[in-house]
Amino acid sequence: MNKSIVHYISELLYLHDCVIIPEFGGFICNINSAKLDATNDILIPPSKKIVFNKNLTDNDGLLINHILKHENISIDIATKSVREFSRRIAEELNKNKILRLTNIGLFTLGKENNIIFAQDNLNNYNLSSFGMNNLNIQEVNRLKEMKEKLDTTIYTIRKNNYLQKRIPRIAAVIIPLMVFSFLSITHQEKIDSVYTHMSNLNPFTEIIKTNITKKSNLNSSKTLKIENKNIINNIKLEKKYYIIAGSFVDKKNAQIMYHKLKKWNYNSELISKEKHTRVSYDSFSKKEDALTALYHIRKSNKEAWILSQ
Repeated sequence: MNKSIVHYISELLYLHDCVIIPEFGGFICNINSAKLDATNDILIPPSKKIVFNKNLTDNDGLLINHILKHENISIDIATKSVREFSRRIAEELNKNKILRLTNIGLFTLGKENNIIFAQDNLNNYNLSSFGMNNLNIQEVNRLKEMKEKLDTTIYTIRKNNYLQKRIPRIAAVIIPLMVFSFLSITHQEKIDSVYTHMSNLNPFTEIIKTNITKKSNLNSSKTLKIENKNIINNIKLEKKYYIIAGSFVDKKNAQIMYHKLKKWNYNSELISKEKHTRVSYDSFSKKEDALTALYHIRKSNKEAWILSQ
């Protein structure tokens, strides 16, 4: 055979919980969880605890079939080889009182021919722990510190990558806002300039300047108040809705009604247009206010109407 029977037994111990050497005995495997050796500060990984039972001697075919998969021999030759192997190790144990199977363990023959088996702890048959050795606690702590540093580094890298991705997006929002704000300010300055120019064209401004020049003996502050009052009065001419009390061809009749309405505390005005002079009860800048007033006035004068001008 290309490999020894001991090697095939060792392979089977990784894969199965019970491996029998026909006519010699069987190995039974139990899983041990990871444990801490507090005395030596060692962390022991999960393992298989192997015990030997000399009563398990019946051939279950596991070992022979495993040999047939890897060796180009017949089943008879494989069976004969296993039987010869069992006879040989039994003779060696009885003769020397000690037998070692490489990577499996040590057999000793005690009193009353009891077979004592000690597992080889250098080889862990638990596949989930394959390649793992005992760890010193100090190394575990060092690995923990390294992991923490690695986690911190990863967090920093992710944070920086996040900022690098976000900054262009933030800039894409902020920069247009800044440009828009600048343009808005510039635009507002232009508007202010236009309004300043328009104010120079305002006829009221010329009136104020002329009146201030003519009334140079008056206090400047009082003059400004008077002129501002004149401007306000002129602005009042912008009222658009008049409630008309009557329209007259003869201006004298219009004046008679005008004074009568004034006496009745109406804010009456004379509105001359072509050949007619109209007399208003009052005037309003909002049509809604004019309609409300008209509703009450028509209770006494059904001929009243609204002039929009």
